[in-house]
Amino acid sequence: MKQQLIISTKALIDTLFQFLDFPRGRAKTEYQRFINDMIFGILGSKSPLLSNISRFLNEDISLIHTQQRLSRLLRSHSIPWED
Repeated sequence: MKQQLIISTKALIDTLFQFLDFPRGRAKTEYQRFINDMIFGILGSKSPLLSNISRFLNEDISLIHTQQRLSRLLRSHSIPWED
């Protein structure tokens, strides 16, 4: 089940990012990882709270650093939210 969720989430994100115009560099991959983490975390934790998403992602870094990364990218003005 978890493997299917990862595959279908990746396919959705790839489709979304085909139509968006991003600045050159690693920005696109950083945003793709962010969107992937958010979708995967919301679906897995069944909660939109960053603390629950961070716990579900279970990254090697501390929980507060995961929350700060997600929060920083969520409020980023360089993500084309309108698109």
